[in-house]
Amino acid sequence: MNLFKLEIIFLLMLSNVSGAKADVSDYSKKTKSYFDQDRKHVICKEPIPIFTLKNYNSNPSDKEVATLCSCIWNKFPEGRWERDEMRRMFNGGDPTWRTRGMIHRFGKAIKVCGGYEL
Repeated sequence: MNLFKLEIIFLLMLSNVSGAKADVSDYSKKTKSYFDQDRKHVICKEPIPIFTLKNYNSNPSDKEVATLCSCIWNKFPEGRWERDEMRRMFNGGDPTWRTRGMIHRFGKAIKVCGGYEL
């Protein structure tokens, strides 16, 4: 998936366009990472915005999703702006100039963590 398509998916998740942004209250108390098969969303227990995978027909196991989410979260060290930005977006914050910088880093983390192969 090219970076432009990833940006579109990511920005749709951050906006209310076509209902793509899930109600944060649905996921705010989640205790495990999983794949929502109906919506084709990856839901992480870490405060990572909901995202989709490259392959629409993906059906990763809970263990694969947990590993992916943990890997993505750990690509961004504690105390860095990326984690703060992910937390802010997860809590329903509007996109900012930092969001654009985050998109590339997030896409790279998904790739490095094997998310494009699921």
